[in-house]
Amino acid sequence: MTGRAPALVVAWPNGVVDADLADLDPGATSPTSPSGTPHVGHTELRHGEPGNYDWTVKKTQAAQAMKQFDIALPAARAFVEEAAQQLPRSASVEQLIRRALRVFRESQPAFATRVR
Repeated sequence: MTGRAPALVVAWPNGVVDADLADLDPGATSPTSPSGTPHVGHTELRHGEPGNYDWTVKKTQAAQAMKQFDIALPAARAFVEEAAQQLPRSASVEQLIRRALRVFRESQPAFATRVR
C-alpha cells in the first residue's frame, strides 16, 4: 500500500487470493460471499428479524427524536427502552417513537388528563 488518502494505491504482489473452491458452498454466488448474503450487518436478511446492532440504532434514533421534543436525553432513553419492550424488533423507528411518546404521555398524569 502506497500513497496518502484519498489517493491510496493497493498492490497485491502475489495476486489476489480467492477462496479455494473446496471452501465454498456448492450453491455459492461468488467467492467473496459464499452464502450469497453479507456476513456483517443486514441481520434481518439472514435471520428474519433485526439484530442487536440494528435494534440499538433504532432505539438511539428514537431517543434523539424525543430529545427534539425537549425531553431530557436520559428520560428519552428510558421511555424508548420501555416502549422497545412492548414492540417486536421488526417495528419501524416511527412505531418506536410513537410508542415511546405514548409511554411519556402515560407517565405524566397532568399531561395525560389534558390531552385525552
